[in-house]
Amino acid sequence: MSDKSPSGNGSRTPPAGQRNGISRGAGILVSLVTAGIVFGAGVAILPKPQPPTPPPTVAPPPPAPPVEAAGGRGGDGAGGAAGEGGSAAGGQTGGTEAVPPPEFADDAKPAAADASPAATGEPAPAENADGGEDNIADCALPEKDMAREAWRRNWPTICTVADTGKGFILIPVKGSVQNAVVELKRKPVREARVSLPQAESQLTLKLYKLKKLGFKDLKVGPVDESAGTGTRLRVRLMPGAGDPVFDVKDGYAKITVSSPDKAEKPDKSDKD
Repeated sequence: MSDKSPSGNGSRTPPAGQRNGISRGAGILVSLVTAGIVFGAGVAILPKPQPPTPPPTVAPPPPAPPVEAAGGRGGDGAGGAAGEGGSAAGGQTGGTEAVPPPEFADDAKPAAADASPAATGEPAPAENADGGEDNIADCALPEKDMAREAWRRNWPTICTVADTGKGFILIPVKGSVQNAVVELKRKPVREARVSLPQAESQLTLKLYKLKKLGFKDLKVGPVDESAGTGTRLRVRLMPGAGDPVFDVKDGYAKITVSSPDKAEKPDKSDKD
């Protein structure tokens, strides 16, 4: 028999894996490389998956401040049963504004409550009855200006009379000085008195401790104790001070004495 193929060319039929010109192993390798390239390209192009975002946490609202049923500080609204005007049911001021929290309640006060006497033009009350360095007067001013300054300081003006060994006290008053009565009372203590039935002292304290230039203290009171009208000024003199000289004019009462001799022994009748 002949080994030739039916086609007559005498060549053998190639194996199935070599019919297309490439072996099976090489084809598998090419497929793997192609798959790797496709996978890498897909990873580079496609976005990476993100982890799920947790829902935001919401803080609970702060508790509302307690509302006092009576005597609360709700403001100036219609709060007849709520103390100083606070609303017992809703914590509102006048039915429209909410009550501030307790820690801010003091901030709601009007600023005018903290105004100083100097800002309002009113005389500042003396802190104590002893005066101090803050009550040193400007003795170079005219007497009416001294009286005005004494009213502002709420303290009588005490000055020396240059080169005379004398001192004077000036007390501001307002109103008519007509019918003024002046006198020196010697017992039980020496007092220079000025009574002004139609005037009023502009000093607000009842007692001023002076102890300066022959003046021991000043007492301010009404002429008529029962009616509380008029003004009586009682200046107690230190031992050794001279007899007073009175000068009462519109706006002030002035009393001048000779300064006491420091070496002179005090009079027993002047003791408290």
